Amino acid sequence: MHLVALNMTDLIISLLRGTLDIFAPDSIAQWPWAIFYDKIPARRTLWQEHGALVAACRRYLPGSFDCPPRDPSQKINSGYKAWEFLVYIYALLPGLLRRHKHLLNLGPGRNFYKHLCKLIYGVRLILQYRPSIDTLPLAHMALVEYIEEFEVLYYQRRVERLHFVRPCLHTLAHLVPEAYRFGPEPYYTQWTMENYIGNTTREMKQPSRPYENISARAERRMHCQALQAIYPVLERRTALPQGAVDIGDGYVLLPFHDLIERHVTPPERAAIHDYFHTHQVALDQLEWDPVVSRWHRLRLSTGQIARCSAHEVPREARGKEPRRARMLGQLFADKLHKQLTKDRFAEVQYYFRLDIEGRNRTLAMVMPFSDPVRAILEESHYTNIVCEYRGNGARFVVDAKEIMSVVGMVPAPMTEEEEQEPGAQARYAHRFFVVEKPGLDVVLMGGTPQDREDDEDDDDINT
Repeated sequence: MHLVALNMTDLIISLLRGTLDIFAPDSIAQWPWAIFYDKIPARRTLWQEHGALVAACRRYLPGSFDCPPRDPSQKINSGYKAWEFLVYIYALLPGLLRRHKHLLNLGPGRNFYKHLCKLIYGVRLILQYRPSIDTLPLAHMALVEYIEEFEVLYYQRRVERLHFVRPCLHTLAHLVPEAYRFGPEPYYTQWTMENYIGNTTREMKQPSRPYENISARAERRMHCQALQAIYPVLERRTALPQGAVDIGDGYVLLPFHDLIERHVTPPERAAIHDYFHTHQVALDQLEWDPVVSRWHRLRLSTGQIARCSAHEVPREARGKEPRRARMLGQLFADKLHKQLTKDRFAEVQYYFRLDIEGRNRTLAMVMPFSDPVRAILEESHYTNIVCEYRGNGARFVVDAKEIMSVVGMVPAPMTEEEEQEPGAQARYAHRFFVVEKPGLDVVLMGGTPQDREDDEDDDDINT
C-alpha cells in the first residue's frame, strides 16, 4: 500500500509540481516536467485547472469506487487519503494529463508522459487480486523500463539531483519477483492489516484497558474464523433483499423493476431478434414484438452494483447529479495482447428476463461505446482507453453474466492542439476515457458486497 499509493505518488506529484529541493547549479528552469509549478502565475493556473478536472470526475465514478479523489490543488496537503492517491494517479491521471502532453513530450527520448504511463501500466497489472501468470512479465518489463528511464530523464547522473532517486524506485523492481515467491501483492499488502486494525479498534469497549480488550477481541475473532473454516455452514451470509432474484454465479437482480411489461422500441426489438439469431434460437414469428419488464439494478460477482439509464437518467433530468454506475465493462479476452478491437464498454439501458427454450435468461440491453482510439492507446502505453459515445446508436443484447465490472467513463479533455481544430467541440464532445477501479478483485477479500443502501446514499453527489 505504502509503496504504490503513498511513496510513488508523492514522488510523482512532487516532480509535476516542482516541489523537490533544488540545489545549485540546478534550477527550476531546467525541470521541463514541472508543468504544475505554482510559483509561476501561468503554471499556477494549469494546476488549478487540473485540480478542477479531478474534482469534476466525481460524478462519473461509481459508488463502488469508494472515496473519489478531491481537488488536489486545494486538498493535496489536507488529509488526502491513500485511496484517493491511488485512484487519482493510477486511474485518472493518464486521461487528464493527456491535455498537457505537449508540455511533457519534448521529442524522442524525452517523453515524460509515456514514461509515467509505463509505471501506471505496471502497477495496474500488479495490483490485481488474480493476475495472470502471463501478465507478470509485462508488468516487470514496464516497471524496469520506468526505473531505467527515470535516471535518464530526471536524475541525469547529476549530484545535485541525487535526492530524486528515492528507495521506492528500487523497490519497484522487486514487485514482480516477490509476486512469484509470495503470490499476488494484495494478499500481503498493508491494506489487509490496516483494515484489520480498524475493525478491532472499533470493537474496543473498555478504554481503561485498551490493549487487553483488543487482545480479547482478536482472540474471539480468530476462534470464529477457525470455526467457520472447519464448519463452512456457520459462515454468515448476507440475506438478499425482498424481491431480489439470484441468477447464479454471484449475480443478483435487485429491486426494483417495472410492475408491468412494456413494448420495446424498434432498435431494441432488432437487438433482441439478433440475440436470438446469434444463439440459434428459432422464432415462431419474424415480426414478434417482445414485451419486457425492466429491472434497474444488477449486483455483479465482484460485489459491485450496476445501475442503468432507466434508473439514472430520470434523476439527472430532475437536476440531481448521481454518481453514474451504468457504464459497464464486458469480456476482456484479449486484454493481455492489447487487442482492444471489439466492443468492450457499454452503457446499459435496462435489464430484463426472457424465457428462451424453457430456460429463463437474464439479459441486458446495452449501447456500446466505439472501439478505443488506437493512437491514444499507443501514446499512453495502453493506459488511456478513449472511446466515443454513440448516443442513440445501435443496441445490443448481452447475457448479464458477461458483464465483468462497473467502470467510470469520464469526459476526455481535449489537448490544446485539438482545441484549435475547426469544429473541435462537436468532433470531440462525445469522447470518454475508461476508469477501472484499481485492483478491482480486492473487494472480494473483504467478504462483503456493496450494500444496496450504500448505493442509494451515493445516488446524489450533492447530498
